[in-house]
Amino acid sequence: MRGAYASEHISLGKCCSSFVSRQPYDLVQEIEGHSSRVAAMCVMLAEATGIVSPTLAYACGYFHDFGKFKMPNVILKQGRLSDMDKVQVRKHPDYGIEILTSEFSLELNAVIHDAVLYHHERFDGSGYPCGLCGNSIPAIARLVSVCDVVDALASDRCYRPQWSPARIAEYLKEEGGRMWGPLIGERVPHILPDLLRVRRGGRHA
Repeated sequence: MRGAYASEHISLGKCCSSFVSRQPYDLVQEIEGHSSRVAAMCVMLAEATGIVSPTLAYACGYFHDFGKFKMPNVILKQGRLSDMDKVQVRKHPDYGIEILTSEFSLELNAVIHDAVLYHHERFDGSGYPCGLCGNSIPAIARLVSVCDVVDALASDRCYRPQWSPARIAEYLKEEGGRMWGPLIGERVPHILPDLLRVRRGGRHA
């Protein structure tokens, strides 16, 4: 499947190049680096679960955080976010849909729409922006969410160092069912080493 998602990356790059070229360089580095890694992880999890095709999973992962392009001051902030910053960040799923439909003039595939809008929903209803719970959260959104969380935990932040693989594995074991439900939560630990290799640069998007 490597060739499939590599080709998808090329086509997405062409689609986004005009928009991305107008954004601050540091912001592009921050968002696109994370999005490309999440996209590659999504391919692996899609192959393991069969939820969607790897090519579509790549697109979902690549676009999931594009709404953050509308909040550069928050995304590039050094240090912990204020309460007001957190309120702003919670708007990025809606902003992502806005960017994809207006800036790119795309008629969004329904699966990509669901991944972008719902990837911060949680199986127990504690997520955002809609507070969905259980199987009302599209499976693709939960798949992207897993990869989003893994990449975040495995990355250094100005307020904390990256987590160790063992700590990430323990967190996913304890929280996976609550956050993503059994279909995805129970399978992630088995492919976690492969996902973490993406973060270390072992398999590029």
